[in-house]
Amino acid sequence: MAEDISNRQRLSARLDQRLTQKLALTPQMRQSLEMLQMNILELQQKILAEMTENPLLEEVSDLEELPEENVTPNADPDDQSLDEVMSLLLKRTSDHGPEEDEPRAPVVDHWRTDSDIVDPAVYERTLFKRENITDHLMGQLHLARLSPEDFKVAERIIGNIDSDGFLRVPLKLIAKNAGVSLDKVKQILRLVQEFDPPGVGARDLKECLKIQLRSLFAEREVLSDTLPLSKRLRSLVQEAVDKHFGLLVGHKYAELRRALKISDSTLKSIVALIETLEPRPGSAFDLESGIPVVPDVYVVRRGAKFVPILNEQKLPRLRIVRNYQDSLGVDHLGPKEREFIRQRASRANWVVKNIAQWKRTLLRVAEVIVDYE
Repeated sequence: MAEDISNRQRLSARLDQRLTQKLALTPQMRQSLEMLQMNILELQQKILAEMTENPLLEEVSDLEELPEENVTPNADPDDQSLDEVMSLLLKRTSDHGPEEDEPRAPVVDHWRTDSDIVDPAVYERTLFKRENITDHLMGQLHLARLSPEDFKVAERIIGNIDSDGFLRVPLKLIAKNAGVSLDKVKQILRLVQEFDPPGVGARDLKECLKIQLRSLFAEREVLSDTLPLSKRLRSLVQEAVDKHFGLLVGHKYAELRRALKISDSTLKSIVALIETLEPRPGSAFDLESGIPVVPDVYVVRRGAKFVPILNEQKLPRLRIVRNYQDSLGVDHLGPKEREFIRQRASRANWVVKNIAQWKRTLLRVAEVIVDYE
């Protein structure tokens, strides 16, 4: 009995055959899929990076003709697998399209035709040209009736206002450079501080909030439906900013309530009113916050059809350096140099093929979307 148990517990090695299906993505296929997800600006940066690292890639000028497929004849099986994957994905997308009998919304005739298309570069520059804080203030200054001397002083003040809307330069320095008195600079500064946006031209956050409160109280109807702007509330808000600014910015509301001798509800009204103010008046004119949007595809109307067109003006046209194979036959090249050229040629071939794949895939996806809509 004990011998049978020991025989069962013995470990034995055996060889089995199993049939399984597994989809494995090679590193090149992963990179290809990542490239397919890029927008046109990201792809542009990718192409520039590849051109910097690979001496066998060169850009084709507009005067030269580029064949449609500038690829070496050696096909990559990974790219063929990628084509099959994308074909399957597009087939699944088209299978979920609208039925033939499904009613469609009427076509609104407001699409642009070919004759309506302007130069995309001009269109983008016009679309994203934004006014900065200096231009905005100078436009208001030209509407103010000032003497030539006062205009120059105001122009110097506006020129020293930063992108946040604050005046960081001492008034004495402005007066010295303008050749006027300090009182004159203060007088013109008060005028500039009345410009839009409220709070502009302040020298610190405290002054910025006080300027905005003056503007807010002058137009009390703006918040008449949400906050009761009574005389007592105005006085308390001004006192909180003027005399207890440290407690306010430090969120020490319990000490602020005791200092003002007010109830919790009144304190909430004061804080709610101050939170409506803008600590950076020039933030609305911050040019760095504007992100340009470049379309990957344009949709134009040709007759009764809507046709997607790729926006290829942002993409450099690439080709593999001609006669690179001749360099492999040079006698003075060593094995390392030859291997380097072969690797770069393979990489260049992969880049050119994937750019063409990106264009084909994007155009096919756009066609499916246009047909569905």
